[in-house]
Amino acid sequence: MGESKTICVRDMGRIFVYGSLRKGHYNHNYLNFNLRTKYLRTAKLKNARMYNLGSYPCVVLTNTPSDTVVGELYEFLDSEFEKLIRKMEQTAGYVEKTVRIDREDYIIYVFEEAPKDADIIRSGDWNLENSSGGGTIS
Repeated sequence: MGESKTICVRDMGRIFVYGSLRKGHYNHNYLNFNLRTKYLRTAKLKNARMYNLGSYPCVVLTNTPSDTVVGELYEFLDSEFEKLIRKMEQTAGYVEKTVRIDREDYIIYVFEEAPKDADIIRSGDWNLENSSGGGTIS
């Protein structure tokens, strides 16, 4: 009789993106994000404040529920792509954290503290901040 083997398959990570990795923005298109991830939905993250760094934003996690950031939820389809995104974000000074949205865990890349002289994006929505097209590709 044949042996029974249990094969462990690692679930692909899930990520909350809020800036240049969102649909229509530069890194989403440049990195073929839509081909290497599965779009889940748009979501709001509480206890998070967005700052304008110029051509892209950063987020700092807070303890204030009224601080809200709008972003998109994705599931990675490719572990190598997940590693590439991690390296890209960490090289830019972001730190990987895990946040819970609707009882599910998602990776998010944030700054540990508010950047000096950066403006708060009060809407928490990078798409609204860039309605003039800055940082986006049509």
